[in-house]
Amino acid sequence: MKLKLLTLGCLVCSAGAAQADVVKDAQVQADFRNFYMHRIPDTQPVPEFEHWSQSASLSIKSGYAEPIGPVAFGLDGTVMHAERLMKNDNELVRDGTMPNNPVTGEQEQAQTQLGLTLKAKIANTEIRYGQLMPKLPVVHIDYSRNLPTTFKGIMLESNDIQNTRITAGRINRVLARDKEDYAKLTLDVNKTGQVSDGLNVFGIDYKLAPSLDVSYFYGGLEDIYDQHYIGLKHQHKFSDQLKLTTNAGIYDTQDSGDSLQGKIDNQAYNFMTMLHYGPHKFGLGYQQMSGDTAFPLLSGWTPAPYLTQWGSISFYKAQERSVQFRYDYDFSDIGINGLNMMTRYIMADHIKNPAIDDVKESEFNLVLNYGIKEGRFKGLGFQYMLIKTDFEGAGIKLDEHRFYTNYTYKF
Repeated sequence: MKLKLLTLGCLVCSAGAAQADVVKDAQVQADFRNFYMHRIPDTQPVPEFEHWSQSASLSIKSGYAEPIGPVAFGLDGTVMHAERLMKNDNELVRDGTMPNNPVTGEQEQAQTQLGLTLKAKIANTEIRYGQLMPKLPVVHIDYSRNLPTTFKGIMLESNDIQNTRITAGRINRVLARDKEDYAKLTLDVNKTGQVSDGLNVFGIDYKLAPSLDVSYFYGGLEDIYDQHYIGLKHQHKFSDQLKLTTNAGIYDTQDSGDSLQGKIDNQAYNFMTMLHYGPHKFGLGYQQMSGDTAFPLLSGWTPAPYLTQWGSISFYKAQERSVQFRYDYDFSDIGINGLNMMTRYIMADHIKNPAIDDVKESEFNLVLNYGIKEGRFKGLGFQYMLIKTDFEGAGIKLDEHRFYTNYTYKF
C-alpha cells in the first residue's frame, strides 16, 4: 500500500510539473470502461458465470524536458481502478477478470493497478523503464477484460535508420489483468512451479517496399525457451475500391538453458489474407502447429494475437491445424457512420491428445463496434461480442456474451 501511495504521489507531481511547463507537451487522458460478460456452458461441471464491472483509468504522458546534452527525459504514469457491480452465484469462479482472495478463493470487490515509466530520448531513439505495454510478436498486452495485463522492465525503440524500426529490451515482471501485484514470468501452464528471471526481446521491422513489410523478432525466456519469429505484411491495390492484404508468420520455439518447464518443441505457421471491396472484407486464414508440444504462452493471461487464429480457444495445441473464414462490413456505406461488424468461423482438427482420438474444436465470433467520431459525445464507443465455442473431443460447448462501453476524455 505504501508503494501504491508513493506511485500515486509521483503521478500527481508529474501532472503538476506538466502544468508548470517544466515538462512540455504533456497529455492527460481519462478512460472509462463498463464491462459485462456472461459465459453459458451446456455441459457440467463447467460453471456458468456472469461478471459486471466498471473501471476508470487516468494516464499522464509527459513531453520531454530540455535535453541534458543529447538526452531528454520524461515521465509517464497510470492509475487504473475497477469495481465489481454484481456478485456471482458461485463466488469461487476464477474468470480471469478480477483478483480472487488467496485465502477464501472468492473474487474481490475492487482492483487497483498503478504504474510509472521513466523515458529518455536521443534523436529518434526512445528508452522506457518501468511499466511497459508492448504489442510485439513475442510479448503482448491483453485488454480483453476491464484492466489490462502489463509488464515491468526496460525497452528501447529506435527509428533512426530509414524504413527500419529496432526494438530491444528485457522484461522481468508481469502484472496480470486479474492481479494487483507484479510476478516473475513463467508459462501460463506452469508444470514445474519454476519461474524465469526475465524475457529478453530483440526485433527488427523493415519496410522492404511501399507495399511490403518484413520483421524478425526474438524472445528468450531465460532457462525456459528461445523463440524466433519471422513475419511478412503485403498489400496490393487493384483500384480505389479493391485491394488485397496478406499477413504471414512463422514461429520456432525450443526449450533452452535449464529447461525449467521441460521440453518445448513447437513450430507455428500461419497466414491471413483479406480481400477489401468497398465496405466489405472477405478473409481466409490457415494455421499449422508442428512439433511435439503446444505453442508456449506466457503467464498472466498474455495473448499471442500474431497467431492468425487467436481467439477464445486460441488454437495453439500440439499439431493442431485450423482454417478461418471471415467477413467484415462497414455500415458507413449505408449512412451509419462509426458502426462496423466482424464475423468469423474457425475450425480445427488433428490435435495431439494421448487420451482422446480425433480431437476437433471450433469457434464462431460476431463482433459489433460503434464509435462516435465527433460532437459532444466524441470518444464514446460500444462493443458487443458473441463467442460460440465447441470442444468436440471433450464434449464441451460454451456460449459467451460480452458488452463493452468505453469513453475516452482527453484533457
